[in-house]
Amino acid sequence: MNGCVSKTIWWWWASLITPRHNWAMWFFVELPEAGTTVAKDEEIVVIESVKAASDILSPLDGEIVEVNEALVATPSMVNDDPLGEAWFFKLKAADLGQMDDYLSEAGYKKLIG
Repeated sequence: MNGCVSKTIWWWWASLITPRHNWAMWFFVELPEAGTTVAKDEEIVVIESVKAASDILSPLDGEIVEVNEALVATPSMVNDDPLGEAWFFKLKAADLGQMDDYLSEAGYKKLIG
């Protein structure tokens, strides 16, 4: 996944949806509240540009433990720093077994060539 803080808390970066695609600048981000319990595949983030709007689904069951308020204030960070400062939220996983459904970074790169 895109970065591990501990065995149960994961950071989710903007790169999961847009690693510098040729989209317009993002102008709106709506994040869940810290303390929110989420279910895998639940819509939890909304991000919009003049060309597109996307919902981001929770990758795992768990609890949102922190959100990136700087991203809400400056959504263009998604374009400027998708692999760094533009993380969306930190999630404490309820069941790490759900990670078995995901590819590793190396597995993903192999898949896409």
